[in-house]
Parts: sequence; C-alpha cells; structure tokens
Amino acid sequence: MDYQTGSDLPSNSPRITLSLQFPPACVRPPATTPEYLKLPVQTISLLTDDQLNNLENNYRRKNKTVGGKWTLQQAFDEKQLRLADENDPESLLRVIVANSRRSSDIRTTYADVYRAIRPNKKWTGNSSQRIVNRALHNVIKYCVANNLPIATSLVVQTATRQLTQDAIENIYNTARSLDCDVGLNAYNFVARQIALSRQLVRILH
Repeated sequence: MDYQTGSDLPSNSPRITLSLQFPPACVRPPATTPEYLKLPVQTISLLTDDQLNNLENNYRRKNKTVGGKWTLQQAFDEKQLRLADENDPESLLRVIVANSRRSSDIRTTYADVYRAIRPNKKWTGNSSQRIVNRALHNVIKYCVANNLPIATSLVVQTATRQLTQDAIENIYNTARSLDCDVGLNAYNFVARQIALSRQLVRILH
C-alpha cells in the first residue's frame, strides 16, 4: 500500500512515496487496537463542533431533551468525548484520532487540540502554542511507549494544513531521544508516521 505524503510536509521538502510493507523504524501497525480507541463510530461523532452546538441550542430553544435524530444527552456525551486532559496523553490521543476521523483530509489542528484541553479559553498565540506543544510532547512519548504510530504527525497548522518544520524536527528528535531507530532523515521518519497514523484512523472509521 503506497501513500503520497508530500502534501503534509512543507512545500520545500522532498516528496516521498512510502510503502507500508516495510516495518516502521519505531512503531509498527498495532496487532490489536487499544480498547480506549475502540469508540463506537456513530453518526453523531461525525458532526462538526458547530453542528453539535446547533443541535444543543435547538433543544434548549424548544425546552426539550428528545425528539430529534439524537437526544440532548447524546449531544452532551459527544461533547465530553471531544475534551481531553492535557496531562493525560491517552485522552488527547483519542481526541486526535477522533478529530482526524471527522476531517476530510485526515488531519486536525493545533487550535483543535487547544479547544479540547482548554475549552473555555481563547487561543492567545505563542502562549497557547506552548501549552499544546507540551501536551503533544507527552503524546509522542505515549505513542512510542505503547507501540503506536506517532499520531501527533496529524496535527497541523490551520492556515496551511501542513506540519511546520519545527513540528517535524520535534517529532524526529523526541523519537530519537526515546531510542527509536529513526534513520538519518527527519522527513522520511515523519512521513512514515503520517501514513501509519492515517492507517490507524481508517481502521477505526
């Protein structure tokens, strides 16, 4: 199975074709999917945040809790699934996978991650970015420790829908510091993690 991953990396990076029959340097496709990622894929889980808010607002406006395709309680439950604890990499990994599942390009953004861990706070530039970076760093360590693809490779900038150079180097250097055989090329390693992470999202779809 081949994946063209050049569109996920900066435009000046080499375009890479990956073949998944070769084992990854650090992780391989999991033989079994972790139980916490096996969330039932219901149609409500594919609603955007705005659509979910509209569903809740419609119920509140009519002073009802049932009557639509989904109940008000189902809307509440789905909203909770989209939140994560920044100190709990497992919960944040779940959100990254779920967000990517809803996305047409199988990606999520730094802003999406920030909303998941700080739902009542506005994005404030560098300060918010540092908070997200710390949380994603822990997810990288969690993925490596649990033999999972490094799903932070699916977290991109909102404007470009691409990984930044800093993000590529951070994924590569963190994996290397955890004794992964990452090879000599950061682009190759990260592109492989993108392909494997997307494979995981597709398996769970």
